[in-house]
Amino acid sequence: MQIIDAIHRSTTAHEICFLLTNYVETLQFYDGAQRLPAGVAALPVQGLDDIETRFTGLREAKLCGLARSHCDTHGAIVNEATDVFYEALCRLKTLTISAGLLAASGQSAVHINALNISI
Repeated sequence: MQIIDAIHRSTTAHEICFLLTNYVETLQFYDGAQRLPAGVAALPVQGLDDIETRFTGLREAKLCGLARSHCDTHGAIVNEATDVFYEALCRLKTLTISAGLLAASGQSAVHINALNISI
């Protein structure tokens, strides 16, 4: 799916939120989207906690059987939205962890340089 590929290639949280905002805007054109869990199709998309909340709602809907069939239009929308929000959540967490590791390694380098230690 192209949206999932684009999210996977994103390098910033801003890009991910932009892509999700565009995805959420398209949900209004699906007949079964009105039955998505509360808040999934609401704008704006506001970062990691918001995306995690939406994904949790979609996952619970899927587990409750709302996505019981790929043939059913509503089930397909729930499955698709779950996949999209899952990828966004994973990518955001990866970027957050990477940023933390880079910051930590940068601090170590500064600390080592301050002690005049060369590696």
